[in-house]
Amino acid sequence: MSNYPLWKRDKSNPEFLTPQNSFYSEEYCENHYDLYLTTRLYKNENGKFQKYYRLHASTAHIPEQALAYEIKCPNCGNTMKQVGSQKSSKDLGLYICKHCKRLGGYAR
Repeated sequence: MSNYPLWKRDKSNPEFLTPQNSFYSEEYCENHYDLYLTTRLYKNENGKFQKYYRLHASTAHIPEQALAYEIKCPNCGNTMKQVGSQKSSKDLGLYICKHCKRLGGYAR
């Protein structure tokens, strides 16, 4: 699975995050980046695998902080939607790209 370090592209809107393509391990991302995404595959309602992204943070976040982020899709660049809640103070929301899903963006 892929890992995507996130960076704040717009200094006027620090909650808007852009993923970087990388070949970094999850351990490397965890140790070197404040925020990063990991790819997760889950079966959808049709029994097909769908790609989701889990947001991770190096520092603890309360739910209000975790909900503030807007994240671009690593695949198409559209803004993703949070569809799953925070698992812990550092394992934040689960995201999906509605645009990629609509275009049949299932795991290949």
